[in-house]
Amino acid sequence: MFADVVGWPLARWQTAALRLESRTTAIVAPRQSGKSRSLAVLAVWWAFRRREQRVLIVSAGEDASRRLLAEVRRVVNGSPLLAGSVLDEQAGLVTLSNGSEVRSLPASERQVRGWAVDLLLVDEAALVPDDLLLGAALPTTAARPDARVVLASSALTASGAFYDFAIRGQGGSEHVQTHRWVLSDADWISPSVIEAARESMTAMRFAAEYEGVFASGADALFTRAAIDRATADYMPLALESLTGPARLLGGVDWGATTDRSALVAIGRLPIDGERVFGVACAHRWPAGEPLEDVIGRVAGSRAHFDTLAMETNGLGMPCAQALARRITERSAASGGGRRAPRAVMLDEDDLEAFLTGRRHWVHRVQVEQAQGFRTRSLFVHTTAELKAAAYSALRLLLDQGRLVLPASAEDLLRELLLLRVDLTPTGVERIEASSGHDDLADALMLAMCPHRARDRRWATLLAHYAEPQRALPAAAIDLRNADVPTVSTGGGLMVPRLPVWQSVRGSQITVPDGLDVSPRERVSPLLAAMREAAGRALQDHNPGGSDEAVG
Repeated sequence: MFADVVGWPLARWQTAALRLESRTTAIVAPRQSGKSRSLAVLAVWWAFRRREQRVLIVSAGEDASRRLLAEVRRVVNGSPLLAGSVLDEQAGLVTLSNGSEVRSLPASERQVRGWAVDLLLVDEAALVPDDLLLGAALPTTAARPDARVVLASSALTASGAFYDFAIRGQGGSEHVQTHRWVLSDADWISPSVIEAARESMTAMRFAAEYEGVFASGADALFTRAAIDRATADYMPLALESLTGPARLLGGVDWGATTDRSALVAIGRLPIDGERVFGVACAHRWPAGEPLEDVIGRVAGSRAHFDTLAMETNGLGMPCAQALARRITERSAASGGGRRAPRAVMLDEDDLEAFLTGRRHWVHRVQVEQAQGFRTRSLFVHTTAELKAAAYSALRLLLDQGRLVLPASAEDLLRELLLLRVDLTPTGVERIEASSGHDDLADALMLAMCPHRARDRRWATLLAHYAEPQRALPAAAIDLRNADVPTVSTGGGLMVPRLPVWQSVRGSQITVPDGLDVSPRERVSPLLAAMREAAGRALQDHNPGGSDEAVG
């Protein structure tokens, strides 16, 4: 009734799952079944029905948390009945005139821990790390005996906390109820859309994404624990925001009709004492996007690519050739054209020292770094053997903490979790993504730049650069003392919340807009205490005196 009155009606099968008759409700919801809309209406209803209610929404990443709170705002502000009750709107928070609050946070232990709430909503719960869900999110309801918890997600692997709750609810637990939504009940989705999705995915992935069937974890290439350890809620860049001078590794997977083209870019994270790389961009085009438009978007971006690996299967070869040609048409400073000569400027004393053979001539006043570079184009024909080797190298880098994934790249994480290893009758290991429709996962695999080494074994450039014993230049500026907010991977590695990206094998860096990397003053605790005491003493000695006297 509330949903109807405020102008956001829900289907009967949706409202049946939102009665919250048990303390915990698990909703296994296929994609496009209206999960976000239902959670937003539920949050608003709970906040309005009683005074001083605290509603907390936890999402897999920062972008997802903003999207869901925006949905909450649309429900409130779009209804004449509710709009006048909004007392305050802030980033991540909506406060109502009855004292209730709706707060939306990403799945970060630092941000989630410590709240006490009456209603906890966890969106895409299968992508929220188990330690955070069980150790930080669920305890927020412990002090409220009448609190309720809703865990909603599409089905992924048959493991993890969300899967456990769903199975407990199906088994008749008095504390958990499980509701399974069926996409065929969603009359706003046409059968042709469902069939197009079925054709564009493997049977296992379609069953998980659209039919709510949990995939077996026995043959999973990437476990939930491995993905959680390598994931942090840092902010990747949109394709339009990629820019030099940092030179990245890129991978392009082409989509023809029902499947999608995708690009993943990898850069180095200039973390002191660590050799760490991260996904800087994960972009996927809509199904059926004209391939010429994809080529134009990649070639026309401001990104600087050290190496760009492109799939050549099927229609891929002419697309890869066209993109490589467009890259060479760029300016020399952007990876195209001819290499410019290196110019070294010396003062007269240095030049005289060089000409007379003195050893200390190497002191240079200025070295011009304006010379261009050439993007290397790598044409990759993907085979079962290549995929098995490249994905194995990817798994090893994630396990070693050498590659970090952004929590907001939900589609990429979902595809990685659904990858399976199958042994063919001939004894070849085949990755289930070999049908070519796990677009972002394949683009990530390509961004590692797989190739045959001199010994004819499969290798990847990313694994080559990630070897700690391999000498690579440090960042062009010293970031150790910069006051940059950080987030943590599940494995405990601290990475910048808004990363500075460095070339995969060079010193060039790209500082994102809005990030201040100027060094902060390093003051010892003793000196800080002395300064504070001196200030208090001067104030006491000269109360009301001038700032100059206090200084």
